[in-house]
This record gives sequence, structure tokens and C-alpha cells, in this order.
Amino acid sequence: MTVDPTSATTAETRSSPALVRLCQLALRLPVASGASVGPVSAERVRQRAPNTVTKPETLDFRTMLPERGGLFDPRVFGAGTVIDAPPLEPDAPVKPRKTACARVSLAIPLVHPLVREHARAEAAALIGLDTLALGGRRSQLEHERALVRALAASKLGADLVLRELPVLPPELRPLQRDDEDRWATTPLNRWYQRIITRNARIERLIESHAEDAQLEPEYGELASLVHRLYENDEMLDGERDMDGRLLPSLRSLCGGTAELHRAALDLARHPAETPLSGRLHIAEVVMFTLGFEVRGTVEG
Repeated sequence: MTVDPTSATTAETRSSPALVRLCQLALRLPVASGASVGPVSAERVRQRAPNTVTKPETLDFRTMLPERGGLFDPRVFGAGTVIDAPPLEPDAPVKPRKTACARVSLAIPLVHPLVREHARAEAAALIGLDTLALGGRRSQLEHERALVRALAASKLGADLVLRELPVLPPELRPLQRDDEDRWATTPLNRWYQRIITRNARIERLIESHAEDAQLEPEYGELASLVHRLYENDEMLDGERDMDGRLLPSLRSLCGGTAELHRAALDLARHPAETPLSGRLHIAEVVMFTLGFEVRGTVEG
């Protein structure tokens, strides 16, 4: 029987102290935080986000209806999809929603950007390397492919390869009215739009049997965009808007590093049968779209 390299690892492997520590570092949580964090497998993403976003558009601005296959399509996210959901009350219990996350199937697998950025030594150790940095005569793309293969084949590293990118449900990234009272997209939606567009370009290049020299810059840009979606406003070279403000990221939806840490602890201790508050619901969904999930306390 052939083993699917994208399948979830065993429960024992997912709770490995080495993997928990690596994921804490990737999320920039204190290693002694008490929250047991693990990576979300591609299989788990496909279960929780069964439908794919195929177009970068939000609305058809002639009809004001969601674009089919786009970022607000109810066929993708569920019948409860709205474009202007009000903010959740932080301390009020969240009622069950009809909407769900969706996903973008990446044309080329990526080493998880947060792992590469914040836990590179730990990830390298999983596959018997001193570093994830490029060395020798390989191109960047050849190097990335080799790292993906090595992580996918390792006992602990398979789920650190990003193959399916979760997309926030629409109510956590609503459209806004501009100064002329028209619907306007928002930074989080723009990150997803740019990722979907770049991913489609890579798909077309692969279909046309393009050389690696053509693929490599596109691959690098896709990896950069996913990283910026995750934590642009906490990066030294974060992109800014026309007024010089850092563009917000998924992490900022939780309030930044300190609030994400607090929410991870609260999620780790939260009784399974109790509804989540608005604050914890947002944190749980954001953690999922970042590629991680809280599985309880480290001691548990």
C-alpha cells in the first residue's frame, strides 16, 4: 500500500515534545507557555475546508453579487455567507455559523513560512541537517523541493509542508464601504487575492512545462505572499499602504503576539463542551488558517 505523504501523522507523533516546541517557536509563543500546539495536516485542512477558492474576485461590481468561485461565494463558504458581517463581541458566546473555511490548493508545496522564519534550526534537525539555508550548487527552487521531500518523508516533519492554504470565512474579513459609499476590499482579502493570482500563474507555467528559471521567481513570490498574509505587520520589511501604515495580517486579527499567546493558553484550558467566546473563536480560526491548532496543555 502506498503511503500518502500528505496524510496526518499519528496522535503520538503529533504530540511529540520536539514538534510541540517547534510549533510554539514558529508561532512565537513562549516555549514554556503551557499550550500544546501542533501543525494542521493537509488532510485536516481538506476536512475542515472542503471547498476551494478558484478566483481572486470578491464581488461582480456590475451585479453586486459574489463572484462564482471567489472569496465571498456562498457555494464555497456556505449559505450563511455575508459581505459585511459585524465584529464579534469578544466576551459573548459565539452562535454556530453556517459558514466554513475554504482553501487554496497550492500549485507547489511550500516549507511552512513561519517554520522557516522562526524555527529553522529545529526543522532542520528533524531531517538531519544543520540548517535549512541554501547551500551547494542548487537553485533556490531545487533546494526547496529537496527540503519538501525530506520533511514529507520524516516522522515529524510531514505536516510542516504547506500544500493546502486555509482561507478565513468571509465574516472574519468583511468588505468595507469606501469614502464614496461603495464596497471596497480590505488588506486581508487583498493578501488572498494576490496569493490566488500568483498560484494560478504557477499552475499555468507548470501546465506549459516551463523551465525552473521561469518558475523560481514566481515560487519565491508565492512563499513571500503567504508569509506576509501570516505576519506582515510584524515583519521588519512589512508592506505598507499609501499612508505608510503596515498592512495588517492574520496575526493582527488576534491582536498580535501577546494576545495570540493569551488566547492559545485559554484555548488549551477551555472545556470542550463550552461554546467559545468571540475572542477565542477568532483565535481558533486564525490559528487554523496559520496552519496550527491547540491540542490541550503540555502537561496533558
